[in-house]
Amino acid sequence: MGYSLEFYSLAWDSLRIELSQPRRGILDDARRVKGIGPFHSRSAESALQWRAAIAGVSRALNSGGLDEFELVGDKALAFAVMVRYLGSSLGTLDHASASGKEFRDEFLDRIAGQCFQEPMLGTRLTERAFYGLISLEYPSWGGLTREETRRIVESFRPTAIEARYQVWLDELRDILDAASERDSDVMTLYM
Repeated sequence: MGYSLEFYSLAWDSLRIELSQPRRGILDDARRVKGIGPFHSRSAESALQWRAAIAGVSRALNSGGLDEFELVGDKALAFAVMVRYLGSSLGTLDHASASGKEFRDEFLDRIAGQCFQEPMLGTRLTERAFYGLISLEYPSWGGLTREETRRIVESFRPTAIEARYQVWLDELRDILDAASERDSDVMTLYM
């Protein structure tokens, strides 16, 4: 089994609006098209569970005044479904379960952070709060604003790295270049 860091072109404000003021037609379509875990089923029970999870995300987003609100379980999965549904895929970085720490600490934090001259790159992509919503378990999320994406793409300076990291670095650069060309915010899901 492995994990993926999925990248989506998605305006953060659009996602915030859809999550804070959920529209039933969009929600039903999102579950039907991108449903995962307990939301994949077409049962009435699954539909009720989906609506309860989305209502919980909406309440958390609209609560105001909280610095961070952790989404867990169904609510975190519902957040991921909405990102997948509303976003346009830019690409994915995959790794085996056993190499998770190496992927996050060595590749994202050290190597990619150095090449893109962004020491917080790993944290921004895997553990960044979205309008105060955060997940400390799986799935987790993060992202970059269009301005951050543009800045780090322009700051890219390749360094000599081990061959085993080169594929990830090339894929990450292609993904971020595509987001910069689209002039879009980036949302990530780490699942």
